[in-house]
Amino acid sequence: MAQHIDFKLDSADCTELGKRALSRGEVEKAIGYFKTACGIADDSDSYTELGCAYAKIHALDASNAVLYTAMSKAQTEDDETPALWQLCSNALEEGDAEVAAYYLRYLGEDDSAVLAMADGKDEPRFKVALKPDREFYETQLYFANEALADNDLDGALLCVNELEDAPEPYRTTAQKIKTLCLFAKGDFDKVVALAEEMEKKDPSADNKATLATAYSVQERFAEADALLDEILSAETLATDIALKILPLLVTRGRDADILRAAETVSGAVHFRQFSEMYRSEALWNLGRRKEAMRVMGAVNNVYGPYCPASYYMKLYRTEPDRVEYGHEWPHAATLAYVNKVKGIAETEDVSKIRSALAYDAEFNEALRWILWHAPDFVACPTLMCLARVRNRTVEKLFRERLIGIGLSFDAMAIIIDYLLGGGISMEFDIVTQNRFKPVDFILPRTFHVLPKHLKRAVYRAACDIVYTDEDPTTYLERLASIINDMTAMDADGELVWKCKNGKHISMLRSDETIVGVLLGRVYFDDPDPDEDAMERYGLNERTYYKYKKIFFGDGESYED
Repeated sequence: MAQHIDFKLDSADCTELGKRALSRGEVEKAIGYFKTACGIADDSDSYTELGCAYAKIHALDASNAVLYTAMSKAQTEDDETPALWQLCSNALEEGDAEVAAYYLRYLGEDDSAVLAMADGKDEPRFKVALKPDREFYETQLYFANEALADNDLDGALLCVNELEDAPEPYRTTAQKIKTLCLFAKGDFDKVVALAEEMEKKDPSADNKATLATAYSVQERFAEADALLDEILSAETLATDIALKILPLLVTRGRDADILRAAETVSGAVHFRQFSEMYRSEALWNLGRRKEAMRVMGAVNNVYGPYCPASYYMKLYRTEPDRVEYGHEWPHAATLAYVNKVKGIAETEDVSKIRSALAYDAEFNEALRWILWHAPDFVACPTLMCLARVRNRTVEKLFRERLIGIGLSFDAMAIIIDYLLGGGISMEFDIVTQNRFKPVDFILPRTFHVLPKHLKRAVYRAACDIVYTDEDPTTYLERLASIINDMTAMDADGELVWKCKNGKHISMLRSDETIVGVLLGRVYFDDPDPDEDAMERYGLNERTYYKYKKIFFGDGESYED
């Protein structure tokens, strides 16, 4: 009789299999193995491997999200190091030198070279040259691209307008940048005129694609389609051209051509989410439904249940004759999520929320989508509703959101208030402005008995420090010390002022000005903390110094 052997893979086995799959270019399989390893071990190493795998396919948001989780699970500095290096690399790939420098400092490495890259952005964009030369042309194009990246369209146009008489290839490059700027500004007549000029001079596939897009914007679809036909008549389709025409093909609903362009993009770059989704939708609309399900399923497996692929998988199961093209969450799907959560979260019966959190999978799916992806006017009220439930499930969810991508100041403030739970200190990890930070949150000992305006201002100042500062714990300690030096509690728990102007302080009404004055004192060792505080909060100079003298007895004179 044959013996049954129970064979189970451990985390190390899955990780090794994932590395082998990734080396063979089997992205979906590799990520699946790494996800399994995370589920088994739930440790920093497994999440780091997964984050690095996402980085290899240039899915940087997914990579960062996983790496933040890896950082939160790290037990030692050695555990953190691989994740930190990958976060630094991701920031550089995204062109964010300041964030990259932050992670180098976190590692204890020299950040000077990276900071020089960031400082270069502050150089004057417009260079005067008596005799234009190669250096001049290249400099103008560099600053034009920098301006375009910063959405400074007028600045970019000023740069490229200096190159109208430049030799090739500088003139053509300048024209392309100018076309992008005019598109963004909505000046479509000029776009068409410029695109026609470029295409007439050089009827390349790139210029034809630009002109086709311009025609399409003006609803000159017959002319756009004719140009697309010319581009697609070529035996081969370059990846950059495929990327350029794919959105246009989608708007025109050209299924077979969409499939060809999407396959070209996906073949060049492994698992581009948007191109794979377009490929799947084209396959469905061409009647190749099993293939469509397989491709969309692969996207869903790679990017997780909260990517738009999950919506299309559900849609496919309804067997529609045709699907609309898309690679983002459709409005109908987002509205369904909102209504699902709203119907439960806004109930006065908190037990219903607890029950849904424990047993309702659809509610939890919709809830996580809202907290991670919905705008603040939807996410923040949802957070407030959840905050009525005090249990480990909500606390875990809130802590996870603190290290998620795109955390807003308002959402952070709600979550921290919940985690404090009426206390004055706690520890947590957080990601703000793409920076992972461990925080030891400290409020003054007398926080809960402070006058309401001062209490609100202290909490706002503390949240501001957490959100903006790279070393928040140090400055939170300063903030707490400032208030602790001014206040105390008597045996009955009543507030006692230790400073002579305490009564006057208790009567101040401008929360924003109090925040500014407190932060001006917290950052006393900055070059000009008062000016920074006034600029940040848009404060009146006279009022600011009046409040400062009331608090600290220094600053400009004032009149009552």
